[in-house]
Amino acid sequence: MNHSNLGPNVALLSQPNSRNRLLTPALVLDLEAFEQNVSTMARLAEERGIQLRPHAKSHKSARIARMQIDAGAIGVCVATLREANVMVMAGIPGVHITTPVVGLRPLQALVAVSASAHGLSVVVDNLENLEELEACIRQGGQNIEVLVDVDLGAMFRTGVQSAEHAVQLAQAIAGSDVLRYAGVQYYSGIVQHIPSVSERAGAYQIELERLADLMEKLSAGGLRPRKVSGGGTGTFELDACSKLLTENQAGSYIFMDVEYERVDLLQSTPHPFRPALFVQATVISNNARGVVTIDAGTKAVATDGPSPRLVSGSAQAVAYHNFGDEFGLLAFGGLAERSRQSNRREEPAAGALDSYRRFHELFDSAGEETKYLSLGDKVELLVPHCDPTVNLHDYYHCVRGDTLVDIWPIDARGHL
Repeated sequence: MNHSNLGPNVALLSQPNSRNRLLTPALVLDLEAFEQNVSTMARLAEERGIQLRPHAKSHKSARIARMQIDAGAIGVCVATLREANVMVMAGIPGVHITTPVVGLRPLQALVAVSASAHGLSVVVDNLENLEELEACIRQGGQNIEVLVDVDLGAMFRTGVQSAEHAVQLAQAIAGSDVLRYAGVQYYSGIVQHIPSVSERAGAYQIELERLADLMEKLSAGGLRPRKVSGGGTGTFELDACSKLLTENQAGSYIFMDVEYERVDLLQSTPHPFRPALFVQATVISNNARGVVTIDAGTKAVATDGPSPRLVSGSAQAVAYHNFGDEFGLLAFGGLAERSRQSNRREEPAAGALDSYRRFHELFDSAGEETKYLSLGDKVELLVPHCDPTVNLHDYYHCVRGDTLVDIWPIDARGHL
């Protein structure tokens, strides 16, 4: 194996206790948990009679995509042309781009990717975009499978907002000589993290009823969808039980994170997947009372959701705070609980001065000068939101127990 492009920790491969000696911040993948998650989802999909087309935006790795397909997935989803190109060049079949590709140059890039692809599909939610797509595909001398992206009032992000507009788009696709109408895509991100299965099902049922109505209208016009693709980790069981979706686009299940830690996923088994992805960091300062500083800030962990959770390195009560681009702060003991309460305040900060006052009010109450961790100590954090955290790193440091056994490049990051 060529190790020349696998980063600064490659010298630790296969060495005893190498997991605890990484140069940090480092993204750590627990292979035992990861492999169990992949096989568990494959089994659940087979048992529930729904196909799996996992979303590669979560992992951005052709190697992981291949492992998912080897386990039974029919392909993968991607969010960007960069991800699509990497997957196609790696020979991954059944790549589905879940985001509309808009504009002449991106569409030309899409045509170039499709020339090497096996089973590439795209979505549209706009007639103007569809016409541009059709013109570019025709000029490239190819054809491509197209799904109508539908929203029906769920997220207001992408997707047509009415069944009537969805039918119009489907008719236009079906009438093309270079586009192949395949069906619809329906994804509701806002329900994925509702903690309770019953509450999530109640909220989602309204959307599924709208989807069922759309499918009736399409079928009445001779446009019954062959594929209904969508859903995610949070709605996997609901998608399967609905018998409306033919395939699920779950992504986070392979890693799990703090966001999904709070969600009961299945009625029978609330937590069928294990946490597998962590950020390892090093204590670089411990001078202040009740806190230590680690080398994992906004450049190492995502900041669009909850705080990361400390899973190893200390048995003390601890709360993580973002402390800047390069720094994270771990608060211990009573200060940890007070800082958690501060984080839960609903009112937004009035500005920089207010933030300054609240910060000093909190840390002026710190207790005795206890050294909770020593300089150079390693800690590991369960990632708060796996997708954007992965996007901050170049490599997965793959471990079994305390040994670094492999390093995988995160090869689908960036833009085409």
